[in-house]
Amino acid sequence: MEKTTSPRFNVRTADWDLFRSTLAAEVGGIPETDINCMAEGIDRAIKLAANRSMEKCRSGNPLGKNIWWSPELSTLRRDLTRARRQGLRAQDRPVYNAMRNNFLTEIRKQKMAAWKVFANDINEKQWGKAFKWAKSGSKRDNSVPSTLIRPDGNSTRDCRETAELILNTFVPSDPDQGVWQHIGPLEVKERPDPTDIKAAIWRIKPSSAPGVDGITAGMLRKAWQVLWGPITDLFGRCLSEGKFPEPWKKARLVIIPKPGGGEKDRPKSYRPISLLPVLGKALETLIIKAIDTETNLNSFIEQHGFTIGKSTSTAIKNLYTWVDASKARHVFGTFLDIAGAFDNVKWAPLLEQLRTLGASLNTLSIVNSYLTNRWANYELENVHYSKKLERGCPQGSQLGPTLWKVAITPIYSTAKGATMKIITYADDILLLVGAVRPPTAFKRIEGALDLLSSWASLYALEFSASKSQLLSIKGGLKPGYSVGFGTAPDAARIESTATAKYLGVILDPRRSYWAHIEAISKKSKDMYRRLRALRSANWGLSRTTARIIYKGVFLPRITYAAEAWKDGTKLVKSQKVLNSAQRASHYKRIQDGFNELPCSGCGYITT
Repeated sequence: MEKTTSPRFNVRTADWDLFRSTLAAEVGGIPETDINCMAEGIDRAIKLAANRSMEKCRSGNPLGKNIWWSPELSTLRRDLTRARRQGLRAQDRPVYNAMRNNFLTEIRKQKMAAWKVFANDINEKQWGKAFKWAKSGSKRDNSVPSTLIRPDGNSTRDCRETAELILNTFVPSDPDQGVWQHIGPLEVKERPDPTDIKAAIWRIKPSSAPGVDGITAGMLRKAWQVLWGPITDLFGRCLSEGKFPEPWKKARLVIIPKPGGGEKDRPKSYRPISLLPVLGKALETLIIKAIDTETNLNSFIEQHGFTIGKSTSTAIKNLYTWVDASKARHVFGTFLDIAGAFDNVKWAPLLEQLRTLGASLNTLSIVNSYLTNRWANYELENVHYSKKLERGCPQGSQLGPTLWKVAITPIYSTAKGATMKIITYADDILLLVGAVRPPTAFKRIEGALDLLSSWASLYALEFSASKSQLLSIKGGLKPGYSVGFGTAPDAARIESTATAKYLGVILDPRRSYWAHIEAISKKSKDMYRRLRALRSANWGLSRTTARIIYKGVFLPRITYAAEAWKDGTKLVKSQKVLNSAQRASHYKRIQDGFNELPCSGCGYITT
């Protein structure tokens, strides 16, 4: 625990010529003794150049909580308070009411003036604060309460206990880590192509949040012209020696509320994000390229997440393609939920599986180095708390998704024969089982869940039966049945449901997608109701901005995975609901070019 402040640079104030000239003067001082010293030297040079060429970001709102407050309001409030204390309210009520009404009128005037400025800002910055408000509403609050509920039901007593609870939840301990070893000579790797390193850096958004060092991808882009040589040498040494630099293993942990809300005093209502050093993320991209080249990881066609050319639509299409081809009278889908998959996966079996897939010793060594001696730093009330990682793939890293794909590959052998199929999207696992009679299918599901539980136990993972779903996809069996999570007599039960939400799409046995269409329609109406408040005859949202938001937000939202549920738009009631969602917007008056605009994917016409 330490009380420090992480650097955050305001790149908008940067003098990039001074930044590069300072870097050029510091390049010669970067040590080449070992990998860690080189990484520290490059980081130090960039931060020194940033300190000299740009300002640091200031935290907090200098105008206070109410940005509409003005000096006139302060004067009016002071006069009104003085008059009330002097007894004017009792002595001359009409005069006091006039002063009060004048004060309230000025508040409304200042609020409206500030709101107009806020609304007009959307024309300059279409995806700025005004749009974020319209998209998420004013109830968006990413703050974490200072007191949380422990698993035993007791509350934390202070910020230190709260921070420790958060770290213990999202950075779980592993007293039985096991030791992974693979002895052999490392290969001499060629120096990587600077073009590949540049592409890895440019792959990261310039505005993405920095790690604990405060260095952003945008700063690296400006520094590349000067530092490409030392960075290329360092990356080459890392890949040849199988080592990941220690300075790039420190993550800044940020937790954000999960969609849909939940109890804010429960740690599981939040999702962890690891903000990592950008240079380390660029090196991770080269490690991913080596894994893809050396292994057959991308040959597992059942995985639709983190895979080029695959998406939610391909996963759902694969689901129904298999169901339609199945000769079984009944097909059931078991949608499985893993509790904290990325945070809990064990490293030793993961590395062993990576070796089984054919990774070279160099790649195995650098992945092992990448995982070991990692630290998560969490800040609460300007105090930093740290904990060492003992398992899990950092969420927010480049390499984490690939390592998860490695860990999940053994489960595909669970689906044996023509009556069983497994489809995955990241850590979302769908088990499809067919049979002539439902009891036979239930037995097969429970047998497959035994095998999946064994795999989960090997990787220190745990399925959640209460959050898993069971749906009759073919055969029309109505809800009221359940299956055990395995064949054990005391196994938890997975209850059947009328619909199942899979990858953001609500599935139903009839494939009508009515529940899904109704849900997205309501969600879009809520957003456009807020957007209406940003529009008036002579201020606020312009026609050009309205068109941009309509085409960039409304259509992508309403047509998400539309290739999968487009047949649902054949229902008359679905067409009415979708068209109603568009008519809810006041933009009807200003959408000159939106009439008869084909909706990509689902094929219906917006009118």
